[in-house]
Amino acid sequence: MTAVARIAIQECPMLLADLLLSGPPLPGVTASLPTVDDLSAAFPPGSPIVPRKLCQKIAVVSENLVVGWAGDYDTARDVISKLRRLDVAQRFTNESLQRHLDGLDPSVWAENGGRYSIGLVGFIRDPDNRIAQFGRSYFELDTQLFGKIGLLGSGLDDFEKFLRQTQLLPEADNLAMNALQRSIGFGLQMGGSLLRIELENPASLQQFYGGGYEIAVSELGKFNKLDDVTYVFWWVETDGPKLRGGLVPSRAFRYSYKDDLLRIRSVAFVPAGTRTIAREQLFLVPPVYRDVRPDEAADQSLPPLNARWLCNYFLVRLGDGRLAIYAKFAHQPQEKRWLQFQDFAGGVKVAVSQEFLKETGEEVLRASGAIKT
Repeated sequence: MTAVARIAIQECPMLLADLLLSGPPLPGVTASLPTVDDLSAAFPPGSPIVPRKLCQKIAVVSENLVVGWAGDYDTARDVISKLRRLDVAQRFTNESLQRHLDGLDPSVWAENGGRYSIGLVGFIRDPDNRIAQFGRSYFELDTQLFGKIGLLGSGLDDFEKFLRQTQLLPEADNLAMNALQRSIGFGLQMGGSLLRIELENPASLQQFYGGGYEIAVSELGKFNKLDDVTYVFWWVETDGPKLRGGLVPSRAFRYSYKDDLLRIRSVAFVPAGTRTIAREQLFLVPPVYRDVRPDEAADQSLPPLNARWLCNYFLVRLGDGRLAIYAKFAHQPQEKRWLQFQDFAGGVKVAVSQEFLKETGEEVLRASGAIKT
């Protein structure tokens, strides 16, 4: 009950995976998610399967090996924990990794129908720096834009639809993007768009995936998670050649890692009369191979919202009632930010660049066809 995609963009590897763990309800346990304040409407009393908690579905085993998993949590924990132990003793090559996976009990793999089975997809870099894709019990999708993609989990059909509908890779203004930049850009585009949809509709949660998304890429010869990211979500609508709304974002998520623990700061900007107040939560998301330690749980300090990556997603209601998503993101220098967040006692202040609002508004209107270029 997951959604994982293994994609190579211009031969640059990228994994994208959700964070949600679902299962039968546990007495006295009510899950909390960054994207949904109240799950009771989507999962009324008596629901046989409900969201339980968040967990990382991508594991960086070592700097040369990264895997995404779907299926039974305990089995994935055992398999990936063993991969980590073995890799410390003797660094895996593609050949030795395949030999190890082939030697596992067949009941581990979902294709054999075991109740506690899993699927895997991933990348491994050999000593000669060649990168190989691998997988077990996964769906292979052949696309014109990306080539062969590996998909896992209950969100597989939605991921396939998203990827088949993607016609172009992200472009940068006045910059020729390299393969790594395109890989990161598409990961941010896809992950943020899925979050934007989930904020409006819990359908993905009802298919038991979502809650948040991680991205892993190869950078400087090492597999790493994409860190230091703030996702910001806006609501706007076209009114002829004008745009309404969007002066203040509706929601923001700050993703940061402390060692291998993902910390998500969720902020909802809620109108309150003539003011806007910020409702905040902190979510601690461990890797599959360990639990959150007591010292980590005790640390409730909030990561700053000003991040290296700022990713904006505008849900646009068009004049004919249709909805569209416009994404705009940047790797931001400190001295020139589209948005500047400031924490203060009891809340968060947001300073939005008027140049950013004007420029983005024109871009949204041109993209929607409301104004001609």
